Amino acid sequence: MGSSNTRKIQDSIDFAAFYLGRRPLAIGGANGMEPALTAANIVQQTILAPPFKFPWNRATFSFTQPATDTPQAIADFGFIEKAYVTDSQNVVTEIPNIKLELTLDAGSGRPTAIGVFLDDNNGNITFRFMPGVPDDPANQITVIYQKRAPTLSAIKSTWSIPNCFSHVYDYGFTALMQLFADDPRFGTFNSKFIGSLLAVSEGLSEQDKAIFMEQWSYVLAASTYAGNKATQGYAGRGQ
Repeated sequence: MGSSNTRKIQDSIDFAAFYLGRRPLAIGGANGMEPALTAANIVQQTILAPPFKFPWNRATFSFTQPATDTPQAIADFGFIEKAYVTDSQNVVTEIPNIKLELTLDAGSGRPTAIGVFLDDNNGNITFRFMPGVPDDPANQITVIYQKRAPTLSAIKSTWSIPNCFSHVYDYGFTALMQLFADDPRFGTFNSKFIGSLLAVSEGLSEQDKAIFMEQWSYVLAASTYAGNKATQGYAGRGQ
C-alpha cells in the first residue's frame, strides 16, 4: 500500500461536484475557497484525531526526564500513543498509563503514568509523570505520538493523508458538502465515510468507536449550523 501524498483539495472538490450537480463548492473571498476549505479541514482533523492511530502519522521524541514541569519542543505533536523509559542501565520499561491530566507529584520512582500538562499551541509540550521525580537522573523518556493535523490553507493544498486513503476523505468531504447543501444523499455518503474510516483503523475497541461516533455527531451538528449560515449568505448575494 503506497503512502504518497499528492492529491489536493481541488481533487476532492471535483469528486464531490459530480454528486452535487456541478454546484459551486468554493465561493467567496479573493480565492473562492469556502465552504470547501472548512469542510476539508474538518475531515482531515477528524481522521487524524483520537482514537485513530496510523503508522504513516506516527513519530517519536526523546528527552531526559525532568524533575519539574519543563516544556519540550515538539512542533507537530498531536497526542500520546505510547511511551517508555530507558534507564542508565539501558533497561527499557513501558509507561503503562497515559492520562489526560496529572497533578503535580513529589514521589520518586520509575514513571508509571504520563500525561500532557500544558500545550502552548506554539509547539511546546509540557509532560507530567507519576511518580513525579525520576528514580534515575539518566532516565530517557521516549514518546510515541500521532502528529496533529496541519491546517489546510487553500484549495490547492495537498491532503496530509496518503493517496491510498483518498476514498475515506473524499467520502467525508462529499458528505459535508451535501450536508451544507441540504442534499438528501448526505446520509449515504456519511455512512460511506464512517464505514471506510473504521475499516482502515485497526485495533479500535468498541468504546473507541462509540467515542468517535459521538464526536462526529457533534461535528455534524456544528457543520449544519455553519452550512445554513453559509447558504443564507449565498442567497443574500443572489447565488
